[in-house]
Amino acid sequence: FQSLVSENSSSSISSVYVLSKGENPDQALQRNAQLWPLVDSLIATSDVLSCSSVDPFLSSLQEQDKRLGMWRDFVSRHKDELTGTLSMAAVSQGFSKHAFSPFMNLVEDAADFTPKEMPYFAPLTKLILNQNVTSLDNYVYIVNVLSVPNDRIGKVESCFDNSFDIASLNSSLSDNLSDNFNYIGWA
Repeated sequence: FQSLVSENSSSSISSVYVLSKGENPDQALQRNAQLWPLVDSLIATSDVLSCSSVDPFLSSLQEQDKRLGMWRDFVSRHKDELTGTLSMAAVSQGFSKHAFSPFMNLVEDAADFTPKEMPYFAPLTKLILNQNVTSLDNYVYIVNVLSVPNDRIGKVESCFDNSFDIASLNSSLSDNLSDNFNYIGWA
């Protein structure tokens, strides 16, 4: 079963699942962002080889506001180059005058962008990131998948409050089932 759910075909690397839990999507995304300094440090020490996460695509309202502020600042500092110079360069390279109109709209409307709640991203979360964002028992979970050398799984899992690998999950399920059967046999 582990080989079916693991993205890595190498038997020396396993997936460790790290969960961020919140009472709402924004809280789960905020908590997920708090994991990144630790994940980055584990990658730097090769305890984690890579990480698959929603973070590049989904962020909390606070983080969206920060990123939009950086975009607005960038546009205000480089608006002339982004509009006039880009249009002239595009035409000189054989593009039509309006080839970059959608981008120009992003530049012109930069001040109008606002952070969006999770439902806005439904096409992304329902079709592409459906394995990474889930709701259960009135909580929202963000699931990060870490690729970890097998000899470092315990170390990596101990760094996080909510983490597991398939082997430990299978072991836990087996122990629970065994205990239940033992209880039934005893009763």
